[in-house]
Amino acid sequence: MFKRIPRSVVFLFAIGAATLAIALLAGAPARAWASTPLGETIPFEDNPPDYWAFDFINTLTANGVSAGCSATSFCPTDPTTRAQMAVFLLVSKEGADYTPPAATGLMFADVPITYWAAAWIEELANRDITAGCGGSNYCPDQTVTREQMAVFLLRTLEGSTYVPPPATGTVFLDVPASSPYAAWIEELYNPGITAGYGGYYLPQKDLQRDEMQARLGPAKGKD
Repeated sequence: MFKRIPRSVVFLFAIGAATLAIALLAGAPARAWASTPLGETIPFEDNPPDYWAFDFINTLTANGVSAGCSATSFCPTDPTTRAQMAVFLLVSKEGADYTPPAATGLMFADVPITYWAAAWIEELANRDITAGCGGSNYCPDQTVTREQMAVFLLRTLEGSTYVPPPATGTVFLDVPASSPYAAWIEELYNPGITAGYGGYYLPQKDLQRDEMQARLGPAKGKD
């Protein structure tokens, strides 16, 4: 059964891990979270002061938890890929100091041993969290949707055999009970891990970098 983890704990680990994944991809060193005041200026040209996620992005980058996609850009609307998500899931489960076993390069045809996230991807598969995208491939550069994330996160936290309670189809207007993702999405909603968008979940929407930053808000005790 899914443990009703407090929102502050879930968001701190899950979103901190997600931004760590981005930092790794960008080649920036990741550091442990340390609280700093909002509003410190980080010179990203695509994160002006009037941008809705300005303070969230500033705080995480100021603490070294996240990093830009270049020296001057954060790329806030860029989606999260399956490769990045492999890091996100394992760090959210094991902690920021976790290092997966060395990769073999033999598990997926499109993930050679030299691929930056090969070890993370293979470990995710070894835990039966994912079987790839078909045809002996993992599709590391394919983007992850919000509905896929619900399954990935719960299987990582609860184990590969976890099955959520049946869906009601009454939580989100765009997630009927007939959706194969409905039960997973509703199980993320029930303990407050996700709230959706004004009655909608937007299940097929790509998970963006700025959305990851914004979810740190509840982890700072705002709710």
